[in-house]
Amino acid sequence: MILDATTKSIEIDLGEAHTTAALPIVVDYVDLTTTTTVAGSADTASNGTTTVTIVAAPAASTQRKVNYISVYNADTVQHVTTIQLNNNTTLRSLIVVTLGAGETLQYTDVNGWGLVTTAGVYALINGSASQAFSVATATAAAHAVRSDQLSADNTNFPIYSQGTWTPNQGAGLTVVGAYSSAGYWKKVGNLVTIGGYIQGATSVAITAAGQVFTNAPFNSSPTAIGMLQPNSLAAGGLSLLAGVIFYSQAAIAATPQIHFSCTYQV
Repeated sequence: MILDATTKSIEIDLGEAHTTAALPIVVDYVDLTTTTTVAGSADTASNGTTTVTIVAAPAASTQRKVNYISVYNADTVQHVTTIQLNNNTTLRSLIVVTLGAGETLQYTDVNGWGLVTTAGVYALINGSASQAFSVATATAAAHAVRSDQLSADNTNFPIYSQGTWTPNQGAGLTVVGAYSSAGYWKKVGNLVTIGGYIQGATSVAITAAGQVFTNAPFNSSPTAIGMLQPNSLAAGGLSLLAGVIFYSQAAIAATPQIHFSCTYQV
């Protein structure tokens, strides 16, 4: 984002008055001339519905390249937050966001606009300027993540989230001793990667075409191929994820622990 005239600046205003606190703002930029490159930064705070300049216009014969903008909602209520370009009093909305309490709106020259939730989840906004971004909640594996509502079709929104879950004991398992398991998931857009292990205190075995677990954190669409591997050098095998049910293609003999992995679409 470049300001290339003495009449261009970047501003913020809110749709509501503050309840308990203003929103702190930090920016980072570089001023470029034909002979010099000078780094700079600034910090300020919102003033409710009154417009505040967060990146001032550059000096004459200077281009101001904006590298970073951070707006943290330190208030106790959500705010409709507008970041806009002021081009000689002509206003151009860059982004309009409903920013929840404790959330941060960020801009970087590499990734563009993104949001950091109170849970630390970073959501990259891959939409055109001045579209509203509102809060939604997803409960995959009991982990709250930020979900977009930039358009009716959210399938191309590259939101990243991650978490853990406990795979249950499928009907295809023969477990000797206490059963235990652990799993993780990572989700980028509509692509999910899961991994983890199942084990018995003494051993665990899987029958051919047997259910390994039936509670994958996200429903696969379409069916996907994964892998199963004992923690020994014994041969593993392919697996099949259909919906939320994870199957073993072949039998796996008794072993203390079996690892699994799969990448699939949702």
